[in-house]
Amino acid sequence: MGYESVKHVPRVSTYKHARKIYNEAVPIRGRAEEVRPLGRRKDADTYWCRMKKDGSEAIELVLYRTAVLTFKPNGDIVVQTNGYSTQSTHEFIGQVLLGVLCNGVRGNTVLSIRDKAAQQWVRHIVPKNESVTLRMVDGHITVPEPKGNYEYRLDRKAVKNLRIRYKDFYTYVDSMIKIRAVEQEPRKYSRYHAEEKLPPVVEFAYKEFADMLGFEAHLVTGQKRLKRTFVDIYKRKAELDFYISGDQPAEVRNDNFYAAFLGMAISEADYGWEDARVNYMSSEYDQPRRVRVSVIRERIDTQILRAHADEVLVWTRLAPDALPYGKYKHWLEDK
Repeated sequence: MGYESVKHVPRVSTYKHARKIYNEAVPIRGRAEEVRPLGRRKDADTYWCRMKKDGSEAIELVLYRTAVLTFKPNGDIVVQTNGYSTQSTHEFIGQVLLGVLCNGVRGNTVLSIRDKAAQQWVRHIVPKNESVTLRMVDGHITVPEPKGNYEYRLDRKAVKNLRIRYKDFYTYVDSMIKIRAVEQEPRKYSRYHAEEKLPPVVEFAYKEFADMLGFEAHLVTGQKRLKRTFVDIYKRKAELDFYISGDQPAEVRNDNFYAAFLGMAISEADYGWEDARVNYMSSEYDQPRRVRVSVIRERIDTQILRAHADEVLVWTRLAPDALPYGKYKHWLEDK
């Protein structure tokens, strides 16, 4: 969260100014580490300044325990967040640096700096565990070496080839959906509302989960629950390939395809509901679970692509003003 007290933090644009503030600030008495207030003395635990201890005589402007801004004798201004992409951090940067707008976008700290030559604002991301160097040129803050914004994007050709590799399974999924899809009754909230058409769904009976996936004992409670064979199956590429590969014997392929279709069509939360139904709600045992057709296709396709993230993702440089969505950033981290 942000605080009104940040408005009392002085604006700083040069190393000379930062050094002057540091020299004139009277240290707080009784502290093990020297703390010189940045602004009001009563806010010294939040905003303070110090000289960097590496002998460079750089001045660090600190928010809590993070040196967010470092003013170097050569005129460079180093911005870093140490992963704290928070409103307080953004307000602190925007208050200190005149001509720099700072905000958070999709979990990223973004600096908006006016490009004097192009007469437009250019956005620069401050990486979570890295820094961005700014420099004052002719009274304007610039980014001398812009790093550019990158993120993982799907390689369409690689995705197409992967889907061709598992063409038989995708065909099986489409056939199952076509055979089993049912239309839902339109929903009407009241006589004053028009009927709302609902998307088609596939109904799954608990018994078919039990027959195909089997049971196991819960590690904590010991109660009976469905086997989690396909929960996070994308983390086990070889096991997934065993179930959905097209070049397996015909006598087992249909059963494996069916198991994979069932196991990946429902989410981990759905597994929990199914377990609760068999253990606590026997009266509803025969009620089918409904999953939207579009959701089934997306879940299955996503898990297959995620299992092969190292094949289908490419590190892509974005357009100058574009920011990453972060949609695929965890795909490689989770493997």
